Parts: sequence; C-alpha cells; structure tokens
Amino acid sequence: MAPHPQHPGVDVREFKRPDGSTGQTFTIRWRESNGTKPRRTFDSLGDALDFRAKRQTAKRWRPEELRQERAGKTTLVDFFEEWWVERAMVELKRTTLSVYRCLWQAHCIARIGGMPLRQIDARVVVRFRGELLAAGVGPTSVVKTMSMLQRVFRDAVEYGEVAFNPFKAVQKALGRSFAGGSTALAAPRRAARGRRRPPWLRDVRGARAAHGLHRDAPAGGARPALVRGP
Repeated sequence: MAPHPQHPGVDVREFKRPDGSTGQTFTIRWRESNGTKPRRTFDSLGDALDFRAKRQTAKRWRPEELRQERAGKTTLVDFFEEWWVERAMVELKRTTLSVYRCLWQAHCIARIGGMPLRQIDARVVVRFRGELLAAGVGPTSVVKTMSMLQRVFRDAVEYGEVAFNPFKAVQKALGRSFAGGSTALAAPRRAARGRRRPPWLRDVRGARAAHGLHRDAPAGGARPALVRGP
C-alpha cells in the first residue's frame, strides 16, 4: 500500500484479479479523539475522495452545530414508530395506545407522515387541522389527533430533533363554529325570530319604549300591588 501521488491522505493498493488484470483499492485513514486510527477502503478513487471531504466538513463543525444541522431530517412517520416503541408503549395505557394508533393511521400518515420534522411548523399544523375538518373528521377526533401529535413533538424537542413544538402553538379546542353551531348565525336567527312576532306585540313594545317604560312593565305604567289571599 502506497500513498496516492496526487491526493495526500489516500493510500493505494494494487491487486491482480483472477483474469490477470490489475485493480486498485483506495483507503482513507483518520484519527479519532480516543486515539484509535480507523480506516475505510473504497473501490474507486472518487468514492474515497467524497468520504474524505465529508469527514473534513463534519470536523469543521462544532459538535452542537453539527447536531443541529443533522437534526430534524427524520420524517414524522419514522420518528413516530421510534417514539411508539420507546415512549408510548412504556408510558401510555392500552386504551390510549389503541386510540392513538387508529388516529395515526386514519388521519396522519397520508397527510404529514412523509414530511421531515423540521418542515412541520405552525402553518403546516393549521393546514393539517383544516384538512381534517374539511374531510368531515369530527371535532373530538381532531382534538385528540392534535393532542397526540403535540405529545410526539414534545419528545422530539426533548431528543433535539426540533427546536419547538408546533402543535403546542396552535389552538386545538374548536370554536362554536364547529362544535356548537356558528356564532355568526346567532344574530340572523334572533332577527328572524323578531320578524316572526305578531304585529300587535311589536306595536305594544314600541309604544312602551316611546314613553320610557320598561318592556316588562304593565301597560298602565305602574306595577300592580301584590294581593294576598285571605
């Protein structure tokens, strides 16, 4: 094995193949912090140079910067399966596991499962919530799905995969427009009920208001005295 004449740090070894032709292998050696000197051998010079370039680039990064650069590239579906084994099956009850698995398979995999964790931000979460509602998913299932993913991302933050939890930043509780009827329709409904009142009732209330009387006051202007029985 001899050093490559044009690429320092690359060792070349020639060998003969069974058919009599000559081949070469290229070896990269480096020193680890613990003093060991591992090596990696490649069949082509290009692969050896690429490997050396990657190691040199990684060495220039500080450990914390390198961790942050590599973090978040895992897709949600891969992280979820890891989280499921390491955290969910250990910490959650069987009934909760059953609910979470159904929610994950029904609502999450096809919509955001293939996205890298670092790409899932508050805007993506809001769009995801809207897609669930547009697809006819019930409000209760939407809230449970959002709560499940918030728990997943809580552990992703703890593992250093992401810097923040986007599901914590987005409101999970649904407004009355989804859960209990639209508040925007309440005023028109009250107006419609007012239009259905008989004309004589509107006339009486209008006359009382013109004279400054309370709407519940009797027509004579004074409340009748309470008459007790014998």
